[in-house]
Amino acid sequence: LFVYESNAQKEASVECEAREIRAFDNRPEQPVLRIKALPTKGTRRKGSLTVWITDDARHLPLHAELNFYYGSFSIDLTRAEKTLPAGH
Repeated sequence: LFVYESNAQKEASVECEAREIRAFDNRPEQPVLRIKALPTKGTRRKGSLTVWITDDARHLPLHAELNFYYGSFSIDLTRAEKTLPAGH
């Protein structure tokens, strides 16, 4: 995974850590994939990003936990809408 910050390229390793059955926010339990990203090149700062995405064809990001130098954050998907390609 390549990320740009302060006009410099950074790199991270990304791994699917597990398949789980989880419920996030007000959603029912469902199969999800737990994905973890850790910085590898371009920074000395420690941190991590963990994202839970639906284990289906949509791969919707339902929840994310970020632990960085700046602080810790949790993010939940509040709405997903199907959009049509341009011209339809």
